[in-house]
Amino acid sequence: MSSHANIVVSSRPNGRFFEGVAASGVTLSPGMCVQRDASGNFVLGRGVADGERGDLIIVCEGFTGETKTTDYAAAARVKLFTPAAGDKVQILVADTEDAIAVTDKLIVDTSTGLFIETVGTPESEPFEALEALGTIAANTHCLAVATGN
Repeated sequence: MSSHANIVVSSRPNGRFFEGVAASGVTLSPGMCVQRDASGNFVLGRGVADGERGDLIIVCEGFTGETKTTDYAAAARVKLFTPAAGDKVQILVADTEDAIAVTDKLIVDTSTGLFIETVGTPESEPFEALEALGTIAANTHCLAVATGN
């Protein structure tokens, strides 16, 4: 588990920060991947299938006093980040009980917005792990680099 305090770790990230609102009925956590819904608010996931291409938007720790473990309920303002290739980010990896090794490619689990180790032949592998995690028994932050893929 990464010891960094912030979701975006790069000292000079090339990606874009912006703000949004959590959609009704969802709880968003820093390190998750989200997408816009029809009303312009943010919901879990990316596309319609695991590993599908789409906008890569990561929930960040946000405003004064909030940390990477602060969850955001429906209608909350959230700070978001769209990473560029090479940006280092802490992503939230699902508790699949798999071990993550350095250089493992990670994709978005569309139903949860969490990241999982690549399975099959996805269209997109947006992150590569920069640290090894033992067997993951709970959702855990993992330091990763955006691949641009």
